[in-house]
Amino acid sequence: MEKPKTPFFQTSRNALEPSNLRNRFLRLYETAEWSDCSFIIDGTIIDAHRLVLATSSPVFEVMLYGPMAHKDTIPITDMGINEFKQLLGFIYTDVVKIESIDNAWCLLYAAKKYFLHVLQQQCSEFIINNLSAATVLISYELANLFDEHTIQNTCIDMLKKYTPEVLNCDYHVGAQTLTTILDQNTMNVSEWDLICAAIEWSEDECKYRDIQITQKNRRAVLQEAGAMSKLRFMTLPVEYLNHAVLSKILSDTEIYVLQHINKINDPVTAKDNMLFDFNSEKRQRFRVALPFYTATRWILKGAMILRINSLNTTVKTFVTANRRVLVSSFTLPTRLVPRWITHSNNEANNVYLEVFTVSVTNSRTKTKVIPDTNIRTTVPNSSSLQVKLSEPVTFDSGVPYQIEIIWPFENYDFNGYEYSLDCLSTYAERKGTRFVCISEYDLIQSISYSPYSM
Repeated sequence: MEKPKTPFFQTSRNALEPSNLRNRFLRLYETAEWSDCSFIIDGTIIDAHRLVLATSSPVFEVMLYGPMAHKDTIPITDMGINEFKQLLGFIYTDVVKIESIDNAWCLLYAAKKYFLHVLQQQCSEFIINNLSAATVLISYELANLFDEHTIQNTCIDMLKKYTPEVLNCDYHVGAQTLTTILDQNTMNVSEWDLICAAIEWSEDECKYRDIQITQKNRRAVLQEAGAMSKLRFMTLPVEYLNHAVLSKILSDTEIYVLQHINKINDPVTAKDNMLFDFNSEKRQRFRVALPFYTATRWILKGAMILRINSLNTTVKTFVTANRRVLVSSFTLPTRLVPRWITHSNNEANNVYLEVFTVSVTNSRTKTKVIPDTNIRTTVPNSSSLQVKLSEPVTFDSGVPYQIEIIWPFENYDFNGYEYSLDCLSTYAERKGTRFVCISEYDLIQSISYSPYSM
């Protein structure tokens, strides 16, 4: 014999208190007492109350009370059981606990389907506040699908600020999203990295279409997407124009024209000489202004000397950060006043022309991470020089990077020039970011950086 149900009014006196209306509806939902409709999802029956659903959603009103109202159990096939239960829980109590970005998108779909505007707003806010590099691109495409302009704009803003992290995520975007990315005139990434990302996208697209990965097919899918004409090949530094990667989408003739593009004064003429429509833009994309901080190393002991001469024109420092950061510059000491110059008020005797090159290399992969920085500037003796890198460079957490300073051999004789070689602390720390610097002859005094917030 079936056990008789406990009358609803005896189940919980606290739930029936007049001041606990939300709890009463929650209890009604949880016990399913007096339910008069049901839904089935993946074989599970969920009971509910027509009046509660119909007064909350015009879709449920038509579904339950309209001319074509369902009289049997209603199948739900376009969402999971967890999301549907969350949806009903919100309808009964106005409360929902969103668990993740994926969960938020599923709930947003449900909220839009059943015209639950408050739930829509809560899902949208959750998505915006919890975006990460791994979810920006898929969220952008879903926002485009659901016509969520605020989320779209937030995704684009994050793409601009944290471009390398966003592009490195394991997600294959559609052609429209690829062209949207390449349409941006402001992004914190080099054109070379964009070109490499576009080539990688073309190879993934070939796999998706089940076609052979060849130069012709890579180029074809990029042209079909409208991406080829948006890549700014003419802005590439000279050292990249001999890279084998370019041959994956460009012909030898096109690479040759790019290598000699500076000889062509008219960019339109240069474009006409190409075999396809190159983007004739010669200007680099702008960078997004990020907050930069300076981490300075402590001077433990001074009065040491480093001599740069014909026998010693290179200094290397290995720098490791404890978190992912964007490094823009660092400071070095300038030359000491030559001993042959006596004390003088003549300003010309207190300044000199500093010339050197800086390279930054990932010590694990043994590859340069940015083009070399060439410094040629007039500076005062016995001071400091801020060295701004050719472009901001990302230091991954825990990865040692070699910063190499190379003075031109031909500018120095055996006597050379002296630099102050202070004994510095091995670390520099600021706002939770710590750099560890290791070198036999260490000149780096401070590092300017921006922490990634994603």
